[in-house]
Amino acid sequence: LLKTYIERFQQDLADSKTALVEITKPRGVARVRGGKGIAARTTSLLAAILNWGVQEGFLEKNPAKGVTLFKTLEITRYLTDEEAQRLGDVIAAAEQEWRDWNAACDQARAQGLPQPRRRGENPVAIAALKTLMLSGARKMEILSLRRDQVYLSLGVLLLPESKTDKKTIHVAEPVVEILDSVPKIEGEPFAFPGKAKDSHFKGLWRVWDRIRRRARLADVRLHDLRHHFGTVATSDGKNLQMIGRMLGHADLRSTRKYAHLPDAPLRRATGENAARIAGQLKGKKL
Repeated sequence: LLKTYIERFQQDLADSKTALVEITKPRGVARVRGGKGIAARTTSLLAAILNWGVQEGFLEKNPAKGVTLFKTLEITRYLTDEEAQRLGDVIAAAEQEWRDWNAACDQARAQGLPQPRRRGENPVAIAALKTLMLSGARKMEILSLRRDQVYLSLGVLLLPESKTDKKTIHVAEPVVEILDSVPKIEGEPFAFPGKAKDSHFKGLWRVWDRIRRRARLADVRLHDLRHHFGTVATSDGKNLQMIGRMLGHADLRSTRKYAHLPDAPLRRATGENAARIAGQLKGKKL
């Protein structure tokens, strides 16, 4: 009977029966939608909670066992070279606009004039965004990164907790330079500090949404930057095991979702293969 309820729960979520629009703060709105994707993920989470209940002795068996989760379309999005260049140009423009705005603010203060309208993007947000792109790390691994977890001389970030337990993230020189450039605030523990005391930067999604729209990349999610990191490694010939280590995966099955071969080298390889076989058919030694 409970299994039937859980199946109905998944179907109701998919049919958007729990959809709502809720005011969360004076200028904030939460829009809760349904769909098969969220239904499958939520039901999977419920099954995990019930399984924990079995392990802890609260339940005799997991009533969600045997429930078939909805299959969902897997989104695989990465950037082309042209898109990456466009994104880089927009980020550079946003950085310059912020510097120009700060200079204009200094001038306005000196002249006793009102502060000009804000332009550009917060440098802390830009630094976090660049670190995500250049490390392949997960969003919260970077945003919640603490200064005592950063070892710039070794080029590593040592995370005590992550989606895959303890994790070491190896970072290249560009990331080291970015982390070193973020202003250090006395007494603040986070590498990317927020406005409130003892808090990390919040609101990266809003910054990214503005950036991606300016770059004409409205369909690219923050998590797709991690896909792009894996895709670049794949096109450079890195094997799955190496890419898995770079992304911090405990299972190579997870890595396969991130390591996509871009169309251009795939078309080239397909053409070379077809030409070789065509030559064989004509008796040519290739």
